[in-house]
Amino acid sequence: MIEIAEAKYITAQIDFELKGMKIVKVEVNRNPHSFAWFNKSPAEYEQIVQNQKIKEAKSSGSMMRIILESEDELVFGEDIVFSYHDQKQEVGKNQLMLYFDHGMVLEVRTKLYGFFLIAKMDELISKNQYFSKAVQSIGVMDKDFTFDYFINATRMNDGKGSVKEALATDQHLPGIGNGTIQDVLFEAKIRPERKIATLSDNEKKEIFKALVLKTKTYFEHGGRDNTTDLFGRNGGYKVMMSSYNTFCPLCNTELTKKPFLGGKVIYCPSCQK
Repeated sequence: MIEIAEAKYITAQIDFELKGMKIVKVEVNRNPHSFAWFNKSPAEYEQIVQNQKIKEAKSSGSMMRIILESEDELVFGEDIVFSYHDQKQEVGKNQLMLYFDHGMVLEVRTKLYGFFLIAKMDELISKNQYFSKAVQSIGVMDKDFTFDYFINATRMNDGKGSVKEALATDQHLPGIGNGTIQDVLFEAKIRPERKIATLSDNEKKEIFKALVLKTKTYFEHGGRDNTTDLFGRNGGYKVMMSSYNTFCPLCNTELTKKPFLGGKVIYCPSCQK
């Protein structure tokens, strides 16, 4: 699942490789996917996108935004895979193909679920609450992401709910999900199911520091090793609290893995309290 660090890394690659390039052909929903969502018809995508040049690419939370010269935006999110390659290369099952004037193609497909949006920013903000929240929030990797902002955004001083609920639900921190917080909370030595009412001020500061540190580390390594970049390469950050790992990398205690709040939590019952 693409979250904040991977979104930032992939859009930086797209910006470097494709800024100024002209889209000469568009194919939409070649291989329909039950959980790939579009906000307009294939004909509308083609009408808006074809013969446009890419102005820039950037991310907001986990939203990956390709901005065209017309100021229309192609926005992707959730469990999306990109493949940037020569047009002669064999393509797979995909939901979007962008052909460029320099002989390359950007192929985008959905794994479990994902969305493909096209519109100008004002329309996206008015019609998509997740996009609106993402572009109007301060991202974890932004210089203005302070401890005070973190506390207010996560509502940690309200004393209600769990640490996972505060960090990874209800778009408190757009782009931060279950995948991102597993190693963050391992770094902070806090269990994801811990009630925030039991946290000390120092423990809240440790979570904040771990969140900033780990997110930056994920980005610097090209994402986590369970995600891929624009060229299909796995990220260089080796996830510690992974479904594939059995024992804690520090103390060798068997990891706890169980469902919690609509997903799986993984933690060390010895290192994390």
